[in-house]
Amino acid sequence: MPPSRLSPHRPMHFRLGRMLGKGAYGAVHEALLESGASVAVKRVDLGRCARGPGKDSRLAFNVESEVLRNLPSHPHVVAFLASEAPRGGQGEALIWMECVSGGSVSGVLKTYGAMREDTAGRFAAHVLSGLVFLHSNRVVHRDVKPANLLVTVCGTVKIGDFGSACVVDGEGGKAKGIAGTPNYMAPEIFRMVNNPTGGEAQGDGTYDCKADVWSLGMTLIEMLTAHPPYSELSNPFAVMFHIARHPTPPLPPSASSRALAFLARCLERCPEARSSSLDLCTDPFLPPQLGRLNRDAGWQLPPPTLATRATRCGGGRSWRRTGGSIPPPPPPPPNHP
Repeated sequence: MPPSRLSPHRPMHFRLGRMLGKGAYGAVHEALLESGASVAVKRVDLGRCARGPGKDSRLAFNVESEVLRNLPSHPHVVAFLASEAPRGGQGEALIWMECVSGGSVSGVLKTYGAMREDTAGRFAAHVLSGLVFLHSNRVVHRDVKPANLLVTVCGTVKIGDFGSACVVDGEGGKAKGIAGTPNYMAPEIFRMVNNPTGGEAQGDGTYDCKADVWSLGMTLIEMLTAHPPYSELSNPFAVMFHIARHPTPPLPPSASSRALAFLARCLERCPEARSSSLDLCTDPFLPPQLGRLNRDAGWQLPPPTLATRATRCGGGRSWRRTGGSIPPPPPPPPNHP
């Protein structure tokens, strides 16, 4: 659970703890507040990013912090607390977020293997609830996959890692550009002139929020099998080629008819015919509470008070946040899945 509202008159100290994840240009650590609450801190070395191909990571940090800063709170999206980027664009940039201590769905699959359908359906419902919220705020996540879905110790799934996200213009707005992880990317992303799969141009490479729905379908396949789609292919370009040119990904042979029908709606190759995240909420494969939650607009919550910038405290591994306040998490809607 995110930390409670903090006093705007008292500095907040962070002490970094264990590493939760690491990439080429930064890492995510657990951190301890002076209140005793735990948060997650994402640290990105902007100087290192600027010296090489990590310029994309630098841009991703800016996009991620802005997307999260402007989103209201939601029970199935990791809560944003604060961010800081050093002046001049050099040094270490940070994003403070809710710490989800149960690990990722990917970690759950590695530890326990393939999920039962009822568990996978519940997890998919949580992700779908978060996607409805994001899409209603014109955010396309663009990297929905088990590694970016975090699980609380109580079994609540939250969407995290917004480094590939973008905000589209208005209702029906389009995104452009290849972003995400190949095994989970929708085929319309590759339909562009001079596309990397080597196939013919089939479109202008634009796509909308339904690309996340395709990724949810691929994620559900992994939850039911414990293997990513196209895991037998080690070359990412071969994966892109298969997604762009083949009718459908391999489906779990032991899946129920309800699961297969849900997957068919997610993995419709034509984005115009693919179900939206909101349309999927009443699918019989999912717990019935999800449809009620979204019909009642339980995901429309008031925006939080924005947290102000944070500053390094001393020369050690402690941090201080000055000014502003961090909003408390909203109470979950009744009977949410």
